[in-house]
Amino acid sequence: MPKFKATRLLRRRQLLKLAVFTGVGSALYFVADRQRATFAQEDTQGLWQVLPFDSQILAVHAALLRTGKVLFVAGSSNDETNIPFEHGSVVLDINAPDGNPVFPADLLNSQGKQIDLFCCAHAALADGRILFGGGTKQYDPFYGINEAITFDPQTQKWTKVNSMAIGRWYPTYTTLGDGRVLAVSGFDGGGKYTLVPEIFSTATGNWSSLAKTAKTWPLYAHLYLLRDGRIFYAGGYYGSYVANQNTLPPTLWNMTTNATTTVGGLTSTTLRSQAASVLLPPAQDQKVLLIGGGPATGTGSATRDVNIVNLAVSSPVYTKVASLNFARLHHSAVLLPDRTVLVCGGSGADEDAAKAALQAEIYDPVANTWKVAATATVARLYHSIALLLPDGRVITAGSNPEREVEELRLEVFSPPYLFRGPRPVIESVAQSWNYGNAVEIKTPQATDIRWISLIRPGTPTHAFDMDQRLVDVPFTLNTSGGLTATIPSEPNLAPPGWYMLFITDNDKVPSVAAWVQLKPSTSPTTFSLQSSTSPGRSGPTPLQGKTVSGNLYVFLTPESGVTQVRFFLDNPSGSGTPTQVENTAPYDFKGGSATQANPFDTKTISDGQHTITASISLSAGGTQTVSSTFTVANSGPPPSTFSLQSSTSPGRSGPTPLQGKTVSGNLYVFLTPESGVTQVRFFLDNPSGSGTPTQVETVAPFDFKGGTTTAARPFDTKTVSNGSHTITASVTLSSGTIQTTSATFTVAN
Repeated sequence: MPKFKATRLLRRRQLLKLAVFTGVGSALYFVADRQRATFAQEDTQGLWQVLPFDSQILAVHAALLRTGKVLFVAGSSNDETNIPFEHGSVVLDINAPDGNPVFPADLLNSQGKQIDLFCCAHAALADGRILFGGGTKQYDPFYGINEAITFDPQTQKWTKVNSMAIGRWYPTYTTLGDGRVLAVSGFDGGGKYTLVPEIFSTATGNWSSLAKTAKTWPLYAHLYLLRDGRIFYAGGYYGSYVANQNTLPPTLWNMTTNATTTVGGLTSTTLRSQAASVLLPPAQDQKVLLIGGGPATGTGSATRDVNIVNLAVSSPVYTKVASLNFARLHHSAVLLPDRTVLVCGGSGADEDAAKAALQAEIYDPVANTWKVAATATVARLYHSIALLLPDGRVITAGSNPEREVEELRLEVFSPPYLFRGPRPVIESVAQSWNYGNAVEIKTPQATDIRWISLIRPGTPTHAFDMDQRLVDVPFTLNTSGGLTATIPSEPNLAPPGWYMLFITDNDKVPSVAAWVQLKPSTSPTTFSLQSSTSPGRSGPTPLQGKTVSGNLYVFLTPESGVTQVRFFLDNPSGSGTPTQVENTAPYDFKGGSATQANPFDTKTISDGQHTITASISLSAGGTQTVSSTFTVANSGPPPSTFSLQSSTSPGRSGPTPLQGKTVSGNLYVFLTPESGVTQVRFFLDNPSGSGTPTQVETVAPFDFKGGTTTAARPFDTKTVSNGSHTITASVTLSSGTIQTTSATFTVAN
């Protein structure tokens, strides 16, 4: 067992002459006597309070957990002599009198050494776990590790997942709309810039590499997922050890095509190291605010410049807006439920404590104004964080202006809205939310509610929060006196996962948050293979049952919720080597780009019936399969085209194609046309048509469950599981040849 050396700690505490607990909403506040004189201004400036317990370790990284507790991560804590470290992480209950610290056991790598998460990346997964990856392999110069691990808020334990292909130190993680996580930048295992982005799939647990980007992303690049799926690099970063690498301009990046578009207009471009930035509330507006920063060299003064860009327009350009009251770098920016932005901490000159900005300030995006807020006790410089709590307060922690100097005091900021009277109350709300659905929120203040907001819990480090965003939730008053909210339907605006649900009244006073989990609909997605005669995929129609010739463009719809598609030709079982593997949308049978599919030349296969099968990996986990049978007729008349039809009547009246249907209860399935057929062998969920059939029919009508000339027997869909299923018919013709047709459908009982 390794012998641990105690971490050097600088615990600079003031003696407090008086402690008063004051109830505001649901929170308890620790108040020193020096602050009592400021209470008259608390409704305009807010209030800072030092907590009676400390962070235990240096808060280099932080994450708000869905339990309401806070996870701090230090790893080796910017001090190589701390290795092996006693505790690399801690979980605190901010509302407990002593913080109730829990120290999760650190994990070891394949060499038996602690996985050092110092200077890693992190992002929240859809199930509430936090994914951490990269970190420190060695100091001076710094090399990155490729390990990735997750933290479970329920068990409060770390678990290994598959490692990245490349080491990363100072990387950025971004949660995507399908729940996957993008990894960008960082120093690799040899101390060089990592140029290959990777994506972690929660469905498979694997990492996949993307193409090298044309430009080098800076360390801890400020990245944002946009509504259209592109990634925006906002221009904020951390200073580099490689000259001129951090002059990369703000950039829009299309992950599918690897194309980049420069966004101009940013002022003080050489003073954006350790800047702060946010996706302004609400996320639907698609506006990013870049705040302050300083020189990458580590010497010189910070800037007061603030810029905003509207990414909803076709040619976005940064514009300068109202400047900070205090020049800052190493500061934090936190989205508040009254839809303002709190900026706190930092210094006017790199890690100079004498120039620390103790006064917070609050930005109002509508008025374009900065208002000076209350003055903090503790300076927050390099390696510090700020995090919104479910009760509407903001906790600040950390500060490490030089090695072995570690600030452990915790200080919370109570924004002005907590001193403006009673707060609205969420009495009840469903915890599980599905995209696009409606949900009822019960509150006694229903007629006085101005906004409903989903705020994604933060995961900040190095002046940048990789997760926080505020999403507007439209609502109406309902007849029962509550609120009916319409859940956003766009995962790129609100990636799947846990959110804090706030209701805010007309005085802009928010409730205490309720926790809700946003996830895809429980109804399985019905996928379809579409075909077009245009490489641009225009005018698509279902491939199933078609007679085709020449060039064809085949692709899968819809695209959302998909992480990979494996295509097979004339291999309905989807086994063996696929014809094509697609990892990003659009998912084309022959590959292609975002704007153009590659052609499938049907002259390369024989005339007659063929089947294309798509095996679909889902971001929510699991796979689905869809097949389409079509007829190639490049010369001469086409052979008979068979189809599986379905009806809700035993008399087979009003039949429609089974392919693509969502069904329940009793169903009557049969083959058309009947002429020229001597036998039909039916198979359920056996697209290859091998082995023992479900039913063999030798006379018409050819029913999946048998029957008479006047009445088919029912197929009771309750005898199979909900989800995607396939019926296959192996059709023997009077000529002796055999044709196969399949139909994929969804059971939803």
